[in-house]
Amino acid sequence: RRAEKAEECCNFLAQISVLLAEPSDATSTLRNIAIAVTPFLADYCLIHWFEPDGTLQQFTAHHCDRDRQPLIESLAPFYSTFSENLDCLVAQTLRSQSAHIESTVSSDFTRTFLLNSQSQDLLDQLAPCSVLLLPLVTHGRCFGLLTLAMSDSNRHYSDLEVSTAHDLALWTALAIYNAKLYDKAEETNRLKQEFLATVSHELRTPLHAILGWTHILRTRKINEATTELAIETIDRKANDQLRLIYDLLDVSRIFAGKLRLKSELVDLETTIYEAIAQLRIAAQSKSIQVNVQINQVSSVIGDQKYLRQVIWNLLSNAIKFTPNNGQVTIELTQQNQIAQIRVRDTGEGIEPSFLPHVFDRFRQADGSLTRSHGGLGLGLALVYYLVE
Repeated sequence: RRAEKAEECCNFLAQISVLLAEPSDATSTLRNIAIAVTPFLADYCLIHWFEPDGTLQQFTAHHCDRDRQPLIESLAPFYSTFSENLDCLVAQTLRSQSAHIESTVSSDFTRTFLLNSQSQDLLDQLAPCSVLLLPLVTHGRCFGLLTLAMSDSNRHYSDLEVSTAHDLALWTALAIYNAKLYDKAEETNRLKQEFLATVSHELRTPLHAILGWTHILRTRKINEATTELAIETIDRKANDQLRLIYDLLDVSRIFAGKLRLKSELVDLETTIYEAIAQLRIAAQSKSIQVNVQINQVSSVIGDQKYLRQVIWNLLSNAIKFTPNNGQVTIELTQQNQIAQIRVRDTGEGIEPSFLPHVFDRFRQADGSLTRSHGGLGLGLALVYYLVE
């Protein structure tokens, strides 16, 4: 019987390896694993993983008894309130990154599982008689938790089943790790494609204006005021294009580790007013009032050229996303030995869901070519890396 059970476990792991080898997204793969696990290795199976913000979210759950499926799905909210500081079994398992085996569930198991009376009631209804808590660990990092439980079958985990479950947890962790790498690579590739399309669009736009006004100037059939407007537009559009190219070069230098900062004494007040002067026309065209609030600040050590670029980018963004007749305020203060520059505006703001990505390269809240605001999505990335 032991030999037969060992062969069954080998066949089960072979089945899991086939599931993992199939080209599929993480969602489908882990759902298929949870289904394959029941009822061979558990009456019900739960897979949780850590979100980027550190919360533990229920990714998938499956019970071999369809009538009890709603019960295990109802456990999801209690895991999301989990904290590593708790002294419950789930927290202890994740902290230690080692499996917890409850071969025979004791009377106080449900009470100590998540330290929550409502989750205790749900677990009592599920009636587990033998439970395995397996942290999903690979490359030295814990990605989540695999929970396996025997209930109505009244089975208890043998050493062979525990060993099989350990292999399952390792493979599941690898599946999550590889899926995250794949998703990240796909997202990076998509963003690069969008970025290249944006670059070509942003470089063409000022060129069209330059070529158009050059053609008009060549006709020599315009008055002096129009000539001045043409020259001013050509100059502004050429500088816009030059700035785009410089931004691309700076990003290239930063990520190649070749950007060199020249440390010197910098008068921040002068630097701020220089940046404002460069954006005067952009602000006036939208009737935006730029307010300056400067407290007594001594000179700082920094690179004047790149500090001006940081301030210019912040102000440029504020003006770009502030509607006509709005206000932009730049404030310079000193806290102990640290100078602080703060830019505020009365613009449209940023969606909370996009805030974690606001300093990412190639990322824009609206990345389409039909968006109402131009730009490469590099300005705030440059600000972040230059200040860092």
